[in-house]
Amino acid sequence: MEAKLGLVTKMNDDLHGMILRYCGNRTMEELITMYIERILRYLSFIKQELDSGILAKECQEHIAIAQSMLARDRNAAVSQMRRHLTESHQRTKQLIQA
Repeated sequence: MEAKLGLVTKMNDDLHGMILRYCGNRTMEELITMYIERILRYLSFIKQELDSGILAKECQEHIAIAQSMLARDRNAAVSQMRRHLTESHQRTKQLIQA
């Protein structure tokens, strides 16, 4: 489980961290970082196992966001980020309720 949480932490820091560092909004950066850290601490505390399918989905969402950003397609990037946040929220709720 620790290895999977480490992978999730790295994925989140690589993508979310990069975006947040460059957005110029320190408050948003702190809030989202705090949110991600809380989720990871909670998962570690309850020893909730992360399904490989969840990790693959997170990775696919991150790739879609990055591809949209690299293509400088603002609308697609915003759409992909909203989708990721919505689906991530749903996954988090399901993990907490498990």
